[in-house]
Amino acid sequence: MSSESYAFSIAAAEQAQDLTVLINAAFAIESTIFSDERIDLIGVLGHLQKGTFIVARRCNSADHKLVGCVYIESQNELGYFGLLSVAPSEQRHGLGAQLISEAEDLCGKAGAKSMYIRTINLRAELPPYYRKFGYSIIREEFPEQGPSAIQPYHYVIMEKELTR
Repeated sequence: MSSESYAFSIAAAEQAQDLTVLINAAFAIESTIFSDERIDLIGVLGHLQKGTFIVARRCNSADHKLVGCVYIESQNELGYFGLLSVAPSEQRHGLGAQLISEAEDLCGKAGAKSMYIRTINLRAELPPYYRKFGYSIIREEFPEQGPSAIQPYHYVIMEKELTR
């Protein structure tokens, strides 16, 4: 793992366009699953109304460009994170793990006792990745396939208890 250093903050609505670009770049790998981009500006703005994005910038960088983000919601004792996005140039430097930790910490401070995430079964690399952080598969969900689905998929729901 690299010794990259990142600064984390809560996203403001003014960053919605930058978040849209970052998320779509990070999720470009799903172009074999969906014909549309992962999210549009309206979708990001909708998420900002329901929850929070934690954003990451590279420390000591002059451009202040967003290099990572994660979306979180906390309802009572259950936290959720999704849209974990790391700029392709920053992948494999440990930023994803740091974003997960930030998400768990913020939801835990809001009273969450457990966290969950929803992944797509066709991203077979994701459940093993999240298992490293203590997440376990608890169920699968079979949504109606939208018009942008290139191939059939379903969701894998993973959860973890938070310890404080």
